[in-house]
Amino acid sequence: MVDLPYEIWVHVVQFVPLESLVNLLGVNRALFNIYMDLRYRNPLINIHSRRGFLTMMDILADSSIAKRVRTLTLRFSIVESLMDNPKPKRPPREKKLAEALAVFRAKKPKRKEPKPSAHDTILHAVEGMANVNALFVSCYKDLPSHQEITSTAWNTFGHNIQSLTLDVSAEALRKIFPPSLSLPSLTDLTLTISRYYVTTDPVVVTREVFAPLLINHSSSLRSLSIISFDGHFDLAALFSSITTFQNLARLIVCHPVMSIQQSNTTGLERILNERSSFIRTLSLRFSNPGDQFVAKPTSAEWHNQSFMAATLPKLMHLELNTTFFYDDMAMMGTYLGRHTSTLRTLALTGQYLTSRDFNTLFARLGRLENIRSLSIHIATLTRHYLATLMDKMPHLRHLWLKFRGFDVHTTIPSESPGITFRREMTAYPPWEVRELVLPMDPVAHGFATFGSISFSRSGVAGS
Repeated sequence: MVDLPYEIWVHVVQFVPLESLVNLLGVNRALFNIYMDLRYRNPLINIHSRRGFLTMMDILADSSIAKRVRTLTLRFSIVESLMDNPKPKRPPREKKLAEALAVFRAKKPKRKEPKPSAHDTILHAVEGMANVNALFVSCYKDLPSHQEITSTAWNTFGHNIQSLTLDVSAEALRKIFPPSLSLPSLTDLTLTISRYYVTTDPVVVTREVFAPLLINHSSSLRSLSIISFDGHFDLAALFSSITTFQNLARLIVCHPVMSIQQSNTTGLERILNERSSFIRTLSLRFSNPGDQFVAKPTSAEWHNQSFMAATLPKLMHLELNTTFFYDDMAMMGTYLGRHTSTLRTLALTGQYLTSRDFNTLFARLGRLENIRSLSIHIATLTRHYLATLMDKMPHLRHLWLKFRGFDVHTTIPSESPGITFRREMTAYPPWEVRELVLPMDPVAHGFATFGSISFSRSGVAGS
């Protein structure tokens, strides 16, 4: 075997077909270890059956395999169902059969050692995963068993964790993530905020649970995602408690807006202004919960929010929810216009743009020479949209258009609208688009569903 670095062999093995990977086991020790590393780097645990789950956990309990795991997923709701539903016992034998076999019961049967419980099996497996650097935890109940497993995880590989995703309730987070806990290598944090009990005070939870978590890691985080579907959580209290993010370059905020008065965004403005010269990726997915008692802000009120005035000179990737620009797309065009010189990726989601909205928005933007990827929702797909995008974004390479219907006039009676549309795309040979994805809105009926269409410089290459 050629004496090459381990990383190069790992890269080479990635080109081996999946059905042939198992052949690496019999070549030599080096390729054997590479195969085992790839096989158990992100182990697939059969969560749909008790036998499959415990079998995989038994395998991971082997220290020689556990040390190969790099990504671990802990879904406690699934673990609870497996722990609460023990293996069903066989029905009792008939009396006649029992009497017929009485002779064989005269001898004292061998005592079987009790098998470890599902909780003990998981705990033993986690103790051997010393090299885990990415962890996903989903937990909503604050049970002692959850605390014991997560405490073992922090002690085993907490110092190695670089990426952490927490989909947990506030009540559970108090138990599984103590305020004093700090993960020194953590750079990517995704936090989904929720409440298990309606009576839990979201303001107190924000200040006592979520804020300490961010404060302890504010100096190491490079990427932060905060997701909430409960509009009662106070974002201002969360962001204002943080002194500074020294290395933050990626920020994602997904939060419902109850009203301008209830949803204070001043903390978000402070963070954007402090990190204005470093933010590369920004996703602001503010949405309306759809409650009839919620005061939906106007476009002018939303555009006048302080965080909308932040200037980000190095912003390259931007995602905006267009819900609150429903009555004046020109204001959104004004906001986007401040970043068009640096943007490479743009996503406008949440609201389906009409032809009027589309024209108003792109009239304000002008020509976007640097955009390489665009994601947008439109009401009705027509060639007009594509012609406009080709003119405004000549160097666009990836286009994701979600639509409810499309308007295509075919001259061939037996030809479907989808085939007509693909054929018409050959009218854009100068366009540099390499990939076009046209997902259909599932609520729309009577239209063909598109998949993905790949392009070459001469037109449509395949679908």
